[in-house]
Amino acid sequence: MFSKMVVKFLRSGWAGLFRQQLLALMPARELAEHFHPSQGAPTKELYSMAGLIFLKEYCNLRQVG
Repeated sequence: MFSKMVVKFLRSGWAGLFRQQLLALMPARELAEHFHPSQGAPTKELYSMAGLIFLKEYCNLRQVG
């Protein structure tokens, strides 16, 4: 889907570090145990939200409003 150059860029930047190191540390599987088993795959959303919260804190972003 992506060119070799794009894949190399993604793997070498913060996105690659996040995917290879930080996602492995997030407790999405443990949290997923609290979701209904037939209502979809909750781990994808849990990883997304955990990543968003991490980036928010890392970039020192504050809620507006």
